[in-house]
Amino acid sequence: MTTRFRKDSDAILDYRVNWATYLTALGGDTIVSAQAIATSGISILSESYTSTDHTFWLGGGTINTTYPITSRIWTTAGRRDDKTIYIAVENR
Repeated sequence: MTTRFRKDSDAILDYRVNWATYLTALGGDTIVSAQAIATSGISILSESYTSTDHTFWLGGGTINTTYPITSRIWTTAGRRDDKTIYIAVENR
């Protein structure tokens, strides 16, 4: 399932990737580090994480452009994994 969101080019919004179900299926692993990865044209303004969630704030973007944003996590068990969401920038 692909996760898509819409955002105005002037908006500064937060997006949360919930890893809880995935981590529980791995026996209760937890996030120890996280990084948001974006292509050129949209800005990652800040980010934070908990043991099960990764949140990042995005700004900017070009109207009529869709940007992939990857949530990359590292876990206590030494795993690294990615989930990608898509942000469609519009003039709303």
